Amino acid sequence: MTGGQCTNIEQSSIPATLKSLFENTLSTTNGQSFSSSFVSSATCRRLKGSWEGGHDPSGHVFLLTLSSTLLIVESIELYTSEDNLVQELFAKNLSWIQFIVHPIILTLVVVLTGLNMLLMTIVKYHSLKEQLGGLSAALVVIWMANRIVKALVL
Repeated sequence: MTGGQCTNIEQSSIPATLKSLFENTLSTTNGQSFSSSFVSSATCRRLKGSWEGGHDPSGHVFLLTLSSTLLIVESIELYTSEDNLVQELFAKNLSWIQFIVHPIILTLVVVLTGLNMLLMTIVKYHSLKEQLGGLSAALVVIWMANRIVKALVL
């Protein structure tokens, strides 16, 4: 949608299932290589093609940044309230099962898993420009959500 397309896709690198799926969207340039504006840049890289033009912001970076940040912000609000769950975690003599299923521990596990997935996404997928596009969109949404919540609370 941003004007980019995958070019120089070798016919031999297209699986039969993908060829039948995109037979109407693949156009041949010289009989041997194809181009398509309907595949993503990640699919283009898997097909050994080259991406030209456009911008494909990373949805994974967007979603992982958004979910991790919102969970952290909401957890800070929750865990610094009067029902101080952090003190409860260390003040009581909890069994290991109670410790593992404690809300703070579960939240930490979810946040650390999300951050690990974010790191793997950054290392493996999309270019830096695309990753920054996803990060920028997530930060805008976080800022907007913060403004809306503050407006509703006041």
